[in-house]
Amino acid sequence: MIRKIIILFFFTQLSAEIVIDGKLDEIEWDSAGVIDTFFVTEPLTYATPEVETEVLYFANEKGIYFGFKNFKPSERQTSIQHKRDAWMVDGDRNFIIIDFVGNGNNGFSFGTSLGDSVGDGTVSNENQFNQDWDGVWFVKTSKDSEAWYSEFLIPWDVAPISSSSEDEIEIKIRLNTFDFLSNEWSSFPAIWSTDSAFLSKFEPIKVKNFARNTKSGADFYPYISISQ
Repeated sequence: MIRKIIILFFFTQLSAEIVIDGKLDEIEWDSAGVIDTFFVTEPLTYATPEVETEVLYFANEKGIYFGFKNFKPSERQTSIQHKRDAWMVDGDRNFIIIDFVGNGNNGFSFGTSLGDSVGDGTVSNENQFNQDWDGVWFVKTSKDSEAWYSEFLIPWDVAPISSSSEDEIEIKIRLNTFDFLSNEWSSFPAIWSTDSAFLSKFEPIKVKNFARNTKSGADFYPYISISQ
């Protein structure tokens, strides 16, 4: 009986739902892909950033997960809250842009500031940004004495994606971070949003293809506007 209880507990731990809380403590993160090569792109020096950043990624049936680890002590961490889609803000930030199809035509941007304010939008025609798009996705930040963290879930149905029967699919990404105290933007790959060739230079990564089981749908967002 004791053996059965232990096995049941272990299975429950393995199949537990991932909580988007900025902690990056679920077992899935232990076997995630890793990106840890960033370059300073604003100012455009291509130098090694002052702040080391590591980004983990994996996919499951809900979507693609990204976890940022921004390694800097608490006294260098700058939290801020701001309105959605604000660009020029005085705080530490993490961003992901994804070309789900991988053809360099359209990208979808997802970002957060330390403090859990968010921004999103689209990119087309290489470097034309539009912040009118608001998608349904999830992110949360946390911090400790050595680093601050952001945990993203980008659902499969947030944007059109190529149909494939393969076990893995390839998407293209651009990651970047902002360190407020040094006023540095760091990116992977080493491209900046004003480059004439930006979207077409995203870096490919592969994730498990759970998208083939995703059904398309439509979202409706009611709103009310009041002026006085």
